[in-house]
Amino acid sequence: DNEGDTEGKKPIWSKNKKDDANKYNPPKAMVTDFEKRNPKTRVAKGPFWVSRDDGGVAYFSNRNKAEFEAVYGGDNKLIKTGTVMRKERFSRPILKYLAEKFKGEKYKVVKMVRYDFDSKYRDPDTGKRPKSYFYVVVSLKVKGKTDLQYTRMTFDNNGNFTGLVASPLDEKDIQ
Repeated sequence: DNEGDTEGKKPIWSKNKKDDANKYNPPKAMVTDFEKRNPKTRVAKGPFWVSRDDGGVAYFSNRNKAEFEAVYGGDNKLIKTGTVMRKERFSRPILKYLAEKFKGEKYKVVKMVRYDFDSKYRDPDTGKRPKSYFYVVVSLKVKGKTDLQYTRMTFDNNGNFTGLVASPLDEKDIQ
């Protein structure tokens, strides 16, 4: 499966490397679980660990250059896995929504990640396994400014807009 194949480009997460002073050292249980699910023979780059919320995230890519994120909770258990989508695999309903939302503006989809929840994970509030969703970052060229403006959004598995995300997910997310 080479869904997140970036065709030889640097992984998205490698563009935002901070110095090692901010390095996150995940708990041994988290690392052990990651290695059990993703044997070294299947991981080409990574894992690069960062903290997110009360857990950690392992950014990695496979031999086909597909990029992934393994998101763990504070209990060291896998919550969800994110697949960084290749441009040609972007969700059509999401692209249609963005074309309408940013009509006449210079925008670009910088990142689209499909998150699938682990089969054992249950939402603490509902007791149910949440449905897959998309996280999308769009860059926007604003007249008179040199810096790009980033808009972060979430969409349900059918490509329906569900909300805005106020800030980057973690230090390796597009700033």
